Amino acid sequence: MKRQRSSGFVIAVFMIILGAFGVWMILPELESPEGISGVFVAALYALIPVVAIGFFVWLIDSWEPEPLWMYVAAFMCGAGSSIILAVVLNGYAGDYISSQAILPSNSQLDINLYLASHVAPLTEEFSKGLAVFFIYKYLKNYFNGPVDGIVYGALVGSGFAFTENILYFVRNYDEIDVVFKLRFLDGPLNHEAWTAAFGFFLGFATLMRSRLTKALWLVPAMVSAVAGHWFNNAALTFSNMSYERYVILSNVPTAVALTGFALYARWQQKRFVVNGLKDYVEAGWLLQSDVDMILSLARRLSARHWSETRLLGRGSPRGRGTKAMKDYQQALIELGYFRTTALKTGEVHSEENRERERFLLGEIVRLRTIFFGNGVKDGQSIPAE
Repeated sequence: MKRQRSSGFVIAVFMIILGAFGVWMILPELESPEGISGVFVAALYALIPVVAIGFFVWLIDSWEPEPLWMYVAAFMCGAGSSIILAVVLNGYAGDYISSQAILPSNSQLDINLYLASHVAPLTEEFSKGLAVFFIYKYLKNYFNGPVDGIVYGALVGSGFAFTENILYFVRNYDEIDVVFKLRFLDGPLNHEAWTAAFGFFLGFATLMRSRLTKALWLVPAMVSAVAGHWFNNAALTFSNMSYERYVILSNVPTAVALTGFALYARWQQKRFVVNGLKDYVEAGWLLQSDVDMILSLARRLSARHWSETRLLGRGSPRGRGTKAMKDYQQALIELGYFRTTALKTGEVHSEENRERERFLLGEIVRLRTIFFGNGVKDGQSIPAE
């Protein structure tokens, strides 16, 4: 459970509005001989990868999900703000290359190839990474480490790819099936994967003490994103590179790396929660059974069923017991991760962290009272099986 501060919600709404404004600025580019119906069909095609990424986000973030409005904010930032910034930067770069005659041949084809292979990886990953960094910097309570970094990176990248795909589909409407195959079926791991890698490495910055060590994590974050993007855009121009080989080399290593990032991030997240809650178990705030419960999906569901049944027997409205237990489990997870992070960054005794700890412990006590009533006793445990 997150403590939804009004300031964080306001920032997220601002991100959504800014992203929507960016999408509105792109609208003139969506003019098509097919009219509104063509744009609608293009949007439906572009929505398919979004659904696939949404499933990935749900899968990796199901243990400690972020608020839905944070997902929307990240997606809209990518769909509007990031893509507008990338278009502007790419435009400046194209004008500069053309005016300075940097290439041996100053034909528009050569300029476009150079932009796609060598400029776009920098400008577009910078634009998307900036959105992820904004969340890391100004919405800290909702950016707790590598898992959240992967989630926000994937969502920003998904939004960026959504708008970009609509543009490609509209401009090539007569061959939309071919373009869809090239951009999704043959290359499903593009913008989303590269920005997820950026977020993964940026997530480690949340665990560092000094500003320098925090900033240093931007290096592998940016390098991994740019390198993946560069290879995807430039590899077809390599000598002896067939299309079939290109599809394998541009997708398989990326899939392996992204899977590894996700598995490690989830393992680290659970380890941090367990280690963080140990202090509260030893101090008597929690029982070891509480910790064991949140580590098993079956036990979490069983505990929710127990809570729902118990409260229904007391005459509470349907659903109250399930929600109370779900909030209790999320509060435990947040408390454990918060405690470990605060210890690692050396900020456990800061006034902000102490206030946050008091709030979480107060929520845990309040929720336990809902399950057991005012007569809750120390050591009273929640049946989980």
